[in-house]
Amino acid sequence: MSSKGDPNIGPTVLVGILGVAATIVMVTLLHSYYGHLFRNEVARKIVAQPAVAVEQVRADQLRQISEYRWVDPKSKVVAIPIDRAMELVVEEARAHHGYTAPATGASGTGAATAAPAASAASASQATAPSHPRSK
Repeated sequence: MSSKGDPNIGPTVLVGILGVAATIVMVTLLHSYYGHLFRNEVARKIVAQPAVAVEQVRADQLRQISEYRWVDPKSKVVAIPIDRAMELVVEEARAHHGYTAPATGASGTGAATAAPAASAASASQATAPSHPRSK
């Protein structure tokens, strides 16, 4: 029933379906390519860059736990290095409580587990006799 001037519907539908399919494929490929480029840029600009602020905080924290310094000069309170504080805790535990430092066992903590928690707090901040570097 088609007249000579009407277009043939079959090829038109086929071209339309192929056009939609090609568009879907192109959108999917471009989306994947964009995701790949985005991940590479994030890795290059963010992940690969050194975290300067974190490194600075770590350096400050390491400095604070490894040197003598005044906490409050008015009341003559100083902070001592963490290694020295641990030694003082062990010495205090031995002197006052009769603890002996066990060999490093399965826990790997040594004498630190035998000392009371209050001693650890008092050993890390002690009253200074005169200067924070004096022993």
